[in-house]
Amino acid sequence: SLERTQGFASRTGTIGFLWRYLKLLGQQPDANTCASCSSAISTQNAGGGTYIRYTNGFVCNDCAPVYKESQNFSKQDSPFLSSESLFYLNAINTLRPSTVRSMELSPQNESELKNFLFILIESALGSRLNTLETGSGIL
Repeated sequence: SLERTQGFASRTGTIGFLWRYLKLLGQQPDANTCASCSSAISTQNAGGGTYIRYTNGFVCNDCAPVYKESQNFSKQDSPFLSSESLFYLNAINTLRPSTVRSMELSPQNESELKNFLFILIESALGSRLNTLETGSGIL
């Protein structure tokens, strides 16, 4: 459980919990496939993908410019996630929990994922969560 873990394991445990919670809510986007062209995002040379809030999906680097020109595009609500972050999210869904716990995340990827998941949780719930803002330095 999260209360028994310390440091890195606690922070990545929070990421895993929030990602799985979004799946239970039916709000988890596909982190592997472009919502526009259906190509695998993580296998592109540049890697990574941009989350598009109004589609609740990721788009690859080839499709992203079309969405970024849209009036519905908000840079704040449409973060870019690196291929490493997307791989980690996919691992949570597909690999054994013990395998995921043994994976390492860079501080940059950890921060990227926390910020992204907080955006999705707040979007799913329809309001800002003061507890997430207050605890952002702790989690």
